[in-house]
Amino acid sequence: MPADAEAIEFWPAEWSGELLFLEVAPHGARVAAGEVIARLDPRGIDERIRAAEEDLDAARLSLRTAAAKAELETRAGQERIAAAERELERSRQELHAFHEFELPQRAKQAELQRLYAQDGIQDQEDELAQLQAMYEEDELVDETEDIVLKRSIRELERTRAAAELSEAGRRHQAEFSWRLEAERMEDAVHRQERELERMRQEFELDLRSRQSGLERQQRELERKEEALARLRADRERFELRAPRAGILLHGGVEDYFPGAAAPRHRRGGRGQLRAPLFTVAAPENFEVVVQVAESDLARVPAGAAVTVEPVVPTDVAITGRLEIDPFPLPESAGGPVNLYRGRVVCEGRLTGWAPGMRARVRLAAER
Repeated sequence: MPADAEAIEFWPAEWSGELLFLEVAPHGARVAAGEVIARLDPRGIDERIRAAEEDLDAARLSLRTAAAKAELETRAGQERIAAAERELERSRQELHAFHEFELPQRAKQAELQRLYAQDGIQDQEDELAQLQAMYEEDELVDETEDIVLKRSIRELERTRAAAELSEAGRRHQAEFSWRLEAERMEDAVHRQERELERMRQEFELDLRSRQSGLERQQRELERKEEALARLRADRERFELRAPRAGILLHGGVEDYFPGAAAPRHRRGGRGQLRAPLFTVAAPENFEVVVQVAESDLARVPAGAAVTVEPVVPTDVAITGRLEIDPFPLPESAGGPVNLYRGRVVCEGRLTGWAPGMRARVRLAAER
């Protein structure tokens, strides 16, 4: 397996669809740094980007519309409050004028009418007294004079009765009607004050609600913009490039461990997100990985000298030191015996060897 390698993985910022290979460089090819080693089918992400762009345009239009509507509603609310304030001010002025001018004027008019009525009664009383005095001097009072006296007396009585009715009406107006009228005007002012306060409170609540709605839409718009930017960034990565020069291996380093199966990508095949797709390894810089049974640990201590030979018989043999991980492999827990992973630190270069090849590892004393 490679000892000096760099994996190529696709960790998308936003894209969660499939990775379909359109072009794939062959396994084992020598690649240069920055060279395209695979191209992914962009149709799915391009469609997602178009939909995100349309969604973003709609969100921008919706935000502009909502902002314009909020401005109109704010102006309308301000105008309603201003109109209510003007109406309340007029009502207050009318109430002030009623108390300061209207009521005193009515009282003066009522007093003037009372004086007119009193003067009228006094005049009629004086006229009646003159008639009576004049007729008393005349020893012979004819029927005409008697009629005149009776008529004057009746008119005086009716005038007195009318004056009493007028005075009672004036007292009723002053004590009841005018007071009720003043109370109605005061109640109207209080209602307008309460209504104005309610309008102001509703205006503030509506204003905060509109502002909150606009802020939510703005945040949503920013999220859509960020998501689109992430999609576009993911789209730029649909051409996979070698991070370094070396030998291209399909799959990750662990795919070349004993018991693992390294993939072979091809056109039309699918890759896995957030997992090694390719590995670029330094040429001829490999290490040998072995599995050691738990029962062999006693006779194969860590750091033991070993020799490595290819399965195909040759005179080529590499010496090295065996390093064994202290913990068993999790995948061996269900087997008959625990297995431990070991690595041979070779003392020479494995010229002509390739990742995935099998080899025999023997203790130096066994050779």
